Amino acid sequence: MTLLSSTFDSISDEQLLRIITYLQGMGMSGFEVRTIPDRHMNLQKILTICCEEFDVPIDMVVKKNRKRELVSARYAYATIARSILHRHSLRQIGELVSLDHSAVLYAIKTSKTLLEVRDLYYTPRFNNILHRLGVVAEMTFK
Repeated sequence: MTLLSSTFDSISDEQLLRIITYLQGMGMSGFEVRTIPDRHMNLQKILTICCEEFDVPIDMVVKKNRKRELVSARYAYATIARSILHRHSLRQIGELVSLDHSAVLYAIKTSKTLLEVRDLYYTPRFNNILHRLGVVAEMTFK
């Protein structure tokens, strides 16, 4: 099943390999990355778009709160930040939303599960975030 697809400009071989390796490590297969995000992408921009898509204020995402929309925004942020911005450590990714490195790993694992089961709340928003960031891939799941 194709989740999304589009046409993109250029990507270095190293960046393409990193994205594909990461997504395969998450258990995703049968996809083709066709672009990369804006070269000026940063953690704050990813977090802002995630918060807008889940309709939550940024200041609430950084607080300890387990409401679904806040948790989902954190999960999407952690997953996308890790897959796109490899120069940042898990600790750096988590600092922005008050998570430690293990919580970031848990967020990524849970995000993968939500995408695999095609959660009706999470998956469309996650795909919209990717599209808004300029990262579009064709993905199928085993």
